[in-house]
Amino acid sequence: MLPQRLIDQIRSSSLRDLLDEIHAAARPAVGLSPIRATEPVPIGASKVGGDPDLPINVPWPRGQIGAFDDLDRPDDQTEDTPCDVEFLAQIRLNDLEGLPLPRGLAPTGLLSVFYSTDRMPWRSGWRMVWSPASAQLKRRAVPPGRTRIREHALRSSILVTLPESLDIPESDIPDSARQEPAEGISYWEVRREVRRGRDGEIATLQLGGFGLWAQDDPTECPSGDERQELLLQVDSSRALNWMWCDDGALHWFGPEGLLAQRRFDDLGFELQC
Repeated sequence: MLPQRLIDQIRSSSLRDLLDEIHAAARPAVGLSPIRATEPVPIGASKVGGDPDLPINVPWPRGQIGAFDDLDRPDDQTEDTPCDVEFLAQIRLNDLEGLPLPRGLAPTGLLSVFYSTDRMPWRSGWRMVWSPASAQLKRRAVPPGRTRIREHALRSSILVTLPESLDIPESDIPDSARQEPAEGISYWEVRREVRRGRDGEIATLQLGGFGLWAQDDPTECPSGDERQELLLQVDSSRALNWMWCDDGALHWFGPEGLLAQRRFDDLGFELQC
């Protein structure tokens, strides 16, 4: 599953004796890379930016800023407050049938993602809208005064992802991997480089697989007995002119059951950088 160029780098690094473990830990994911649109993207197709396509009876979404994200509110105000959200992307899941989607996510319908890019809250201020494949969609103009991201089409690919750390007992870690200073490529660099597609670019959007977390991985803290799945990671992108804090990423995650029931509003969310 690992590309040969990366295997060669690992073999010449302090990680060489962990190559089999790295192979075993790898998990596929779906990558979505933006392509500058030379003409308007068809209604209902996957894209980043532009004007969203929503069912005719669905208004422009609004988000909620949680108390933990709003430092300006009075201490005695604990309720969430409404906020404007901007359109980031829509993903036509039918086009991804047969690809390694997150567990529980059915390959049908249109998943649209909105986020408060102006306030950029850490754990709130977003909405997801799922529209069935049979829905009658209408292209909605971005409301006046809102940020409109330049429209790009999206191209899908299969990515390889790796966990934050390998599940190896301390006593089984080979001496070569303990070498200080480390030789060659580090495990963090392997985790990032393995996500590059054949064209050498790292996909801006990722569905499923292991997230590339800048801080703690919340999917390792299971909710009850259900396994947490990464639904979507949206990286910072200079090409799209969006930067989440200091070159961070947006992450949506939750138990497989929520994805199967399409209860997207109940997912966890974190901006990490």
